[in-house]
Amino acid sequence: MTKKKILMVMRKYHGIGGHDTVINNLCIGLNEIGYDTYIGAFSFIQDPPKNLKKIKLNKLNLFSSHIDGVKFDVIHSHETSMNYYSIFNKIKFVFHYHGANGTLQKYNLKLSLLLCKNNISKIISVSKSASEHLKFISHRIPIDVIYNGVDTSFFNSELS
Repeated sequence: MTKKKILMVMRKYHGIGGHDTVINNLCIGLNEIGYDTYIGAFSFIQDPPKNLKKIKLNKLNLFSSHIDGVKFDVIHSHETSMNYYSIFNKIKFVFHYHGANGTLQKYNLKLSLLLCKNNISKIISVSKSASEHLKFISHRIPIDVIYNGVDTSFFNSELS
């Protein structure tokens, strides 16, 4: 049986910060349970951890189900601006909503979800309060809240 292939997409992968850490940990966890994951970005400031695969995206390859010769089953977007590619790509598309920072991002969120409402299969929100930002579209796209995990071997309040 072939492993399902998931492409985590964002514009720029820095290797540090919240989105990148969430993507790294999702890829590690999904790989452990039998998926084949890739991190896709238009630019990489640094490489992902050595056990994670990367694909350098360009604006044209996101219009195809085969990117760099790999046929993906799911595209998992972590940035609102990446949602627009769901209009042109028929692969199952999931939007992982981390929150909006500022008025411009909130307008872009609404615009992207209204334009892409027929192309996004599911939204994952990182918190209940973040999912409240999505009420306007919840009747069109299913939304699940999945909280970000905490590595208790790294962060443990009892060790303080």
